[in-house]
Amino acid sequence: METTVSNGPGVRRISLAELLIFEFGYDWRTMINKPDYRDIRAERDARDELDKARWELNRLTEAAKEASQAAEDAHQSEKRALNQEIAASRAAENALAAKVALDETKETAGIALEALKREEESTRKRKKELERIASDGNNGIVTRNKAKAELAILLSEDGIKLRTARIHQESALKRMTAAAKRAEETVALAEKNHERATHARKEAIRLKTSALAATKKAEEAIPSAKAAFDKISFTLDELMKKEKTGRGSIFSSSPTWNSPGSTCPRADSSSPKRERRA
Repeated sequence: METTVSNGPGVRRISLAELLIFEFGYDWRTMINKPDYRDIRAERDARDELDKARWELNRLTEAAKEASQAAEDAHQSEKRALNQEIAASRAAENALAAKVALDETKETAGIALEALKREEESTRKRKKELERIASDGNNGIVTRNKAKAELAILLSEDGIKLRTARIHQESALKRMTAAAKRAEETVALAEKNHERATHARKEAIRLKTSALAATKKAEEAIPSAKAAFDKISFTLDELMKKEKTGRGSIFSSSPTWNSPGSTCPRADSSSPKRERRA
């Protein structure tokens, strides 16, 4: 750029730096410290690292949330499994108690049936024995008559009642046997349900423990990821500050040249007047 001095001979050349300093009041310290070029590669690398740090921070945050939710879900599953386990245990106990009671009743019915059978068989044998004695001519008249009298008493008794009681007892024993079998199946089913509930509770505990560990791991990694993100963000901000231009100084209102501490005071009225031309 050329300038013409009105009260001096010829044309003199000045640098752009001189123009900025003397005409626009640009601070020479800022100009000296300003980088001569824009480090695009460093800026690009910093932005890439910032994106990676942001992604990692978001990933850890989401992982912590998901693990925390998984731990809560596993805790609820554990509670449900525990309630099912308690209910299954009670059902198994009740079914076992019912089976024991049915077994005792079955045993009593069996004993009663055996007693009826023995009584019926004893009566049948006694009748047959009395008939033999009464019909045997080798026996005395008294013996035969006594046998006939006893036989008559036995024949006069109602044998149908004994047979009916035996039949009823046999039927009751069959029902008790079937009920005992069903009770045994119920016990087995209740024990199986209890086993499944116990397994579900243990599995829920395992999942909860794993989820809590994952939550702790993610939460412990978040501070370092946040620190890395902040560090890279600060580095990028510093790069951007260094790359800013002096437009704010050039196009702002003219500084007060004659103010105290001014580095480059404006020339007074006695200084040569310059006329600029390209």
